[in-house]
Amino acid sequence: MKKGLVDKKTALTLLQAQESAGGILDPVNSIFLPRDIAVRHKLIDEELKRSLIQQPECYVDPDTEKCVTYESLKRRCKTEPETGLLLLPISETQDPKRLIFDGIRKPVTAQQLLDCEVLDKPTFNQLLKKEKTMQEVSTAKKVSLKGTGVIAAVIAGDRGKMSFAEAKKHGLIPIDSANKLLEAQAATGHIIDPGTNEKLTVVEACDKGVVAKEDRERLLAAEYAAVGYTDRSTAKPLSVFEAMKKGLVDKKTALTLLQAQESAGGVLDPVNSIFLPRDIAVKRKVIDEELKRSLIQQPECYVDPDTERGVTYESLKRRCKTEPETGLLLLPIFLKKDPTKQIFEGVRQPVTAQQLLDCDALDKPSFTQQFTGKISVLEVSTNKKYTFEGTEPIAEAIAGNQGQKFFAEAKMKGLLLEDCANIRLEAQAGTGDIIDPRTNQKLNVKEACDKGEVAIEARDRLLAAESAAIGYIQRTTAKPISVFEATKKGIVDRMQTEKTTIERLETEEKTVTLVSTTKKVNLKGTGVIATVIGGNQGKMSFSDTKKQHPEDYMDTEMEKSAINESSKTWSKTESHSTLLRLPISKQQDSTKLIFDGIRKTVTAQQLMDCGVLDKKTFTLLLEGKKTVSDVSVDKKLHLKGTGSIGGIAAGPLGKMSFTEARNREIISADSAIFLLEAQAATGYIIDPRTDQKLTVEEAYSKGVIDPHDRSRLSAVEAAALGYQDPNTSKLLTASQAMRKGLIDKDTALRILQAQESVGGILDPFLGVFLPRDIAMDRNIIDKELYNVLNSIPDCFLDPNTQHRTNYASLKRKCKLNPTTGLLLLPAPHNPLTVQGLRGKVSLSDLVDANLLENSDVENIREGILTIQDIEQRLQSYLRGSTCIAGVYDETSNRVMPIYEAMKEGLLAPGTTLELLEAQAASGFVVDPVKNINLTVTDALNRGLVGPEFKDKLLSAERAVTGYKLPDSDKMMSIFETMERGLMERGLGIRLLEAQIASGGIIDPIHSHRIDVNVAYKRGYFNAEIYQILADEGDDTKGYCDPNTDEKHTYMELKQRCIFDENTGLILLPILDNNDQQHSTQRNTLRKRRVIIVDPDTNREMTVREALNTGLIDYNTYIELSMQECEWEEITTTSPDGSSRMLIVDKKTGKEYNISELLEQGVIDQSIYEQYTSQSISLNEFAAIIGGKRQRFSKLSLSLSSSSSSLLNQGNPGDTVTSAKCSSISTRPLSQHFGKCTTTRTTTVSGSSSIVSREVSTSAETLKHLSGVSVIVSSTDETIGEQEPVGAIFDADNLEKVPILEARNRGIVDSITAQRMLEAQACTGGIVDPSNGQRHGIKEACVLGLIDDKLAPLLKSAEKAYVGFENVRVKSKLSAAEAMKEKWLPYEAGQRFMEYQFVTGGLFDPELGCRRTIEDALNIGWLDESTARKLQDSRRHSKNLTCPKTKLKISYKEALDNCLLEETTGVRMLQASSMSSRGISSPYSISSAPGSRTCSRSSSRVASRRSSVDLGTPTSSVSKQISSTSYSLSSFSSSSAL
Repeated sequence: MKKGLVDKKTALTLLQAQESAGGILDPVNSIFLPRDIAVRHKLIDEELKRSLIQQPECYVDPDTEKCVTYESLKRRCKTEPETGLLLLPISETQDPKRLIFDGIRKPVTAQQLLDCEVLDKPTFNQLLKKEKTMQEVSTAKKVSLKGTGVIAAVIAGDRGKMSFAEAKKHGLIPIDSANKLLEAQAATGHIIDPGTNEKLTVVEACDKGVVAKEDRERLLAAEYAAVGYTDRSTAKPLSVFEAMKKGLVDKKTALTLLQAQESAGGVLDPVNSIFLPRDIAVKRKVIDEELKRSLIQQPECYVDPDTERGVTYESLKRRCKTEPETGLLLLPIFLKKDPTKQIFEGVRQPVTAQQLLDCDALDKPSFTQQFTGKISVLEVSTNKKYTFEGTEPIAEAIAGNQGQKFFAEAKMKGLLLEDCANIRLEAQAGTGDIIDPRTNQKLNVKEACDKGEVAIEARDRLLAAESAAIGYIQRTTAKPISVFEATKKGIVDRMQTEKTTIERLETEEKTVTLVSTTKKVNLKGTGVIATVIGGNQGKMSFSDTKKQHPEDYMDTEMEKSAINESSKTWSKTESHSTLLRLPISKQQDSTKLIFDGIRKTVTAQQLMDCGVLDKKTFTLLLEGKKTVSDVSVDKKLHLKGTGSIGGIAAGPLGKMSFTEARNREIISADSAIFLLEAQAATGYIIDPRTDQKLTVEEAYSKGVIDPHDRSRLSAVEAAALGYQDPNTSKLLTASQAMRKGLIDKDTALRILQAQESVGGILDPFLGVFLPRDIAMDRNIIDKELYNVLNSIPDCFLDPNTQHRTNYASLKRKCKLNPTTGLLLLPAPHNPLTVQGLRGKVSLSDLVDANLLENSDVENIREGILTIQDIEQRLQSYLRGSTCIAGVYDETSNRVMPIYEAMKEGLLAPGTTLELLEAQAASGFVVDPVKNINLTVTDALNRGLVGPEFKDKLLSAERAVTGYKLPDSDKMMSIFETMERGLMERGLGIRLLEAQIASGGIIDPIHSHRIDVNVAYKRGYFNAEIYQILADEGDDTKGYCDPNTDEKHTYMELKQRCIFDENTGLILLPILDNNDQQHSTQRNTLRKRRVIIVDPDTNREMTVREALNTGLIDYNTYIELSMQECEWEEITTTSPDGSSRMLIVDKKTGKEYNISELLEQGVIDQSIYEQYTSQSISLNEFAAIIGGKRQRFSKLSLSLSSSSSSLLNQGNPGDTVTSAKCSSISTRPLSQHFGKCTTTRTTTVSGSSSIVSREVSTSAETLKHLSGVSVIVSSTDETIGEQEPVGAIFDADNLEKVPILEARNRGIVDSITAQRMLEAQACTGGIVDPSNGQRHGIKEACVLGLIDDKLAPLLKSAEKAYVGFENVRVKSKLSAAEAMKEKWLPYEAGQRFMEYQFVTGGLFDPELGCRRTIEDALNIGWLDESTARKLQDSRRHSKNLTCPKTKLKISYKEALDNCLLEETTGVRMLQASSMSSRGISSPYSISSAPGSRTCSRSSSRVASRRSSVDLGTPTSSVSKQISSTSYSLSSFSSSSAL
């Protein structure tokens, strides 16, 4: 406490417990001491002693949650007789989060009520202890939970109870008053239906007709006060106050809504959905102090329905009466005849008695009689009908024996001249309404267009005419004005419309009066009232105006000018409807005979032209002997088709849309979308519940289709309407769209097959179905599609079997719904599934994978086979794994798990990881003792594997479950992960090889194994990987035999295993070493092979393969073959204890006796000691003996003393595995090979060797360095933030080369280039080598620093710097956090963290700064194991190939070996076409020179991924080049070296 490690309160708490237990505990002697003695021994001081005497209440009583002393708790304890333990009795409590109350609109927990101070602490505790029930608390807190109620409706005298909407509609209360009272209901949670006493949401109230649809948006806005306004930036619900602050509502509206809430129970908290007292609402920031003061002042925000004066909501509530049966609050209102409330029907809208009086349409006596109730509104309307509604305009034409025809129809059928029909339609619109003579309905122009009574193209003209009746809108005042005023103000162009304007005014006048655009009633007189037309300019007559213009109404019979009045004169009045009908002569025009097609109309002439109508039918139609309706019935197949499949016969209604069936998993997603496409392609999406045919947009708005299907179905819908050519905007058929690449061939065939099955190929220009032959003649389909459709391809999926089928066969399976006539597919049987590796697998998936036949599925349905039979037959594909399950130790005759064998020293950690990764990637980690399969997580929990392997094994396990693509839910296979650069190629191949050897490639999407050829077809790897896996060459030899230290494929290693008869598992035997030591102490094998890399394909091949493909000539083949060797060391121990060492080249038979060579002095004892101490490898030792490495021998001898002194300056523990290879000639050896073919020599080691890193400086290196200052520092020491490797320094040509260019020129391999660019992207951006500036991926792509293929591979690395977007919490995750969320694969995430660490620290995208490892640990980014791995640079992955030495190096080593350009600060990694220490493969990592071996005898880490650049110093060397101008003469030896 004195040193600040604990605070005083904590110290007192701990000491009080000690004292109660026996005294102050002496940690040195581990005994309790009395308080005074403790003071004497300085365990406590006097101050602490006094504090303890005061008995502070440091503990919390679990029942009361009050502070108590530890002693008081002990006194309450009971002693358990059996154990003597002190047990503290506590009351049983409930979880407050599970005590749910009903709030206003959603549930609320007891804990939330306590936090909001609605519940006090005692009540809360009583509730937890079950001393009070939920019902009791709900009743006590009813005001907060449900409120006191709102005004539900009005009660209007003898008319009884009535909703606000109904009262407003009948004019019983003012509109403003009704609107505000409805808003008050919405703001307090619900709209009340007084008829049923239901509480409804606004949407429900609109759907049920409780409120008018025009009030919907306003009430939804008020409802937000109860459920919360939406904050677009955070998606968090906002209170009224918060919405007001953000400008979503104004203050007056906020006060109005809050006053209603407060009167109903309190301010409503939309988050918790409860009413809060005003003060608590302020405290919880639901309102602020200013709003509180405003509410206290009780503003009059509402309107009294009787007096129309402002009142408070509370005053209205006090006037209410409570209905006994329902408890609803009803507001009484008086029934009186207010002249402003007495409504008459005008021309286009209601008009009040007061308005009629003001415009002289109603005389004063009539007004007085109506106001006093002596005459009714109906009586006044009857008397004044002439004024209110006028006489009727001409409604329709009578066409001989064709009967009555609407003007638009008469025009379309050629019975009426177009101008004549147009003027008469305008006459109707200008006098108020378009008349439907069939139903005697009066329609506005929009309604007439919607009902198809007038053509869409006439809409704008008729709307302009209609403005004469409803008024032109003045933009400045938004008030309607008359035609004359519109002409004066320039709203209507005078020159072009004067004639039409006069015509409309004349038409109005001829119907007796002019229409007032402000009152919507007809005004008396033959002139124009000044206030309507001329303002204060006086009256004007039409008599003079008409003389200035010719009469423009056409007489249809005489085709000469006639005025509208004369037309009315000889019109006939229909007796039952009083409509005026204009008789005309019989005329037939084929282009005016209109039929309804698919989504558009089509004329008789068009049907004749496309062959749908024959000549005879066409003639009968023209002569009137057949009607359009008659022909429509005959030609229904072409005009409407037979109908597409409407849905699935499932669900409670017996019918269900495909979308709903898919969402309920009744049918598969593919089957559903194909069937929806068929509907869209044939004209309409069908809603089987309502039997509606909808466009795609209508279906989307009504929820019949899901949002993610909208764009796809809209694209298919174009097959019915026509695709739009992006170049010419011309409409295209599906066939033409396919040829232009707008849709693929499969989609086109699916569309056309569905259309043909419904009625024929749909002509998108006419909207009719055509036979296939006619469709081809009209170029709607081409010959190729014609032939394919003839073959009836299987374009759809049977929802029941998931087999491919055609649309016609699906239609044949349908049942006809007797009520709606819809075709419904029977609901599919429950899908047959079996248990797979991680979940259920459908039998259809197994059929697709060629693991089952269709007959097997049918046999299961018929009961011949069972699911268990299938699971037994396909056990190896579904559950089983023949991976190496464990280890058999011959010495102890024990079976043990692989991890346990490592702990006992039988396996090296590297070998252990390899075998465990193979298990995880093959399905499960196996416990060979208990014979159980476990997931990696379960295996970790059981201790079957160690935490140090956790991340790598979880990553390997995703080969089974699928690798998740960052920022999406898409799952990737191993190959896709490799292709995206998220997994090392070597590791991926190794895991695939393990899967194949243990039963087959695992399909991570369908959770079962598949054969290699099926996996290849599904794209789980490409041809190159397929060839590698099929050849079983050295590329797949990634597993080490711990007995011989040799590399093998997984299959070869399995062949060396034994079979455990008890468990059926495969075990790797560990041979008894004692048996071998009788004759041989060590038998070590070393191989060296040369790998040729094809520069075009990057494929690696042996020397023989390179010769066969022509990459090298025969002489080169001989030269390189001679460099391949297979050295074996045999050490034999004789019975007398003497030993004999032989080195044998198994390829050539060459043999060296080491003892004899030492005796003869051929080799020096120091060389031999270097080999036995593992400072040099077996190959190097053999090369020295054979005279092939004299240069190396002399160099290693001369530096034997200096190396040790220089090494002491570095990290003492900095030792790595290494091996050296003989160099090979780099001259062009053949025409192909000389261009840019890379030759790498790879050494495969079968035994581990540990050597110190060697420091050498060749003369060749020295002559290229001038003015170089060399600073020797610790390799693991990073000072400040460093720049990443920004470019390559070509030591041969002395030039700086951008990384992309270096890759293209073959200076660096593609993987190394990608890794270096990843390091740039995850540390701040792609480096521009010319100036050192950093750029984002898009900008770098534009600048040419990277190409389009690299850009997507670097996106994850860039996100490691800019942050992975977490859309749920709107934050940016670092690479470490993204790995935890599984958004970033382990291998990629580990690389990015290594790059960031060695350049200055892990990057925090939220704060935009670097973090130390300690910070990362504290904030939970890393665990201790990962932190240690990052801090130890020797454990960093060696995923780069040094472009100078051709050896594997880590990024830290690459940074250490860079040159620094002073002018730009760009770090340049040295490169040379000539390897300074031999050539190794950048891919075949397991065989790289210097890779650590997997000998269990040495018990050192087996690393297939490790090697070192021996051509560079061990210590960190900082090199600065003084000038960017490089020339050979400027370099000389540096004395510093």
